[in-house]
Amino acid sequence: MAVRQTPDQKRQHAKPTPRSGRHKLHFHTDHTDSNLREERTDVLIIGSGPVGSAFARVLVDGGLKVLIVDAGPQLSKVPGWHLKNSYVYQRDFNSFTGLIFSHLHEASVAVSTHPTITLDPSAFHVDLTEPEHRGFVRHNLNPKQNPLTNIDGEAEAFCVGGMAVYWTCAIPRAIEHPERSVLLSDDEWNELYQRAEELLCCNDTVFDDSIRHTIVKDIMQSHFQDRGVRNLPLAVQANEFDSSLVKWSGTDVILGDELLELLNNSRQKRFRLLVRCWLYKIVALVL
Repeated sequence: MAVRQTPDQKRQHAKPTPRSGRHKLHFHTDHTDSNLREERTDVLIIGSGPVGSAFARVLVDGGLKVLIVDAGPQLSKVPGWHLKNSYVYQRDFNSFTGLIFSHLHEASVAVSTHPTITLDPSAFHVDLTEPEHRGFVRHNLNPKQNPLTNIDGEAEAFCVGGMAVYWTCAIPRAIEHPERSVLLSDDEWNELYQRAEELLCCNDTVFDDSIRHTIVKDIMQSHFQDRGVRNLPLAVQANEFDSSLVKWSGTDVILGDELLELLNNSRQKRFRLLVRCWLYKIVALVL
């Protein structure tokens, strides 16, 4: 990325205000130059997960043009819609676990030294015990990994909305000390929490009529009388069409109706989302 600055900006180390249409970005959706295209925007956000979507909403509300680029596919008609909102998973939410496992990509995979039994016997083999071969990559994995220090359960989502299309929607506030960082004051934490809870549609009463919820809560209250038991805050709303269903918050809820409506208008440039798209390079950034 090249940044062109005036002498005054260099001396003052000023942070310039973005100007509409002056940021030139080149990226493509394939590995061929024929698909190379140019886009201009005020703000480029890589990834359409909850954090990127929250930034997009605030920036668009502030009058900036925002472009989100995501390498993954869109799994629902509404971008970032929580997949647990499907009727089948609301009736049997235990089955949703299988969907999650089938969609996640493991990020922590230890190097394997097991032979590949499907390899042709005449194929070239390397003796990994020899010093000159110890740096060879095996099974396309980093040979310097230590499987004993890996985070075994680490996984990633590869889709529009990121992990927000699968998450539990549990949003309890962190305890003041020691869970909250001291970089922010308590007032700043509370202000940010309140804003986040508004974006996620925080609710702690939507399951008050649930038999399962009531039984579990009664049991916990009888065992922990001295500690008190409260409903867990969730990012969820009651379904406006069916009182027996709910609407779990994905990134579509974070974006809000206004930004989702903008995505349906292909002519506007205020807010756009490009799916299955890889950023190739930033050719120039002119301020």
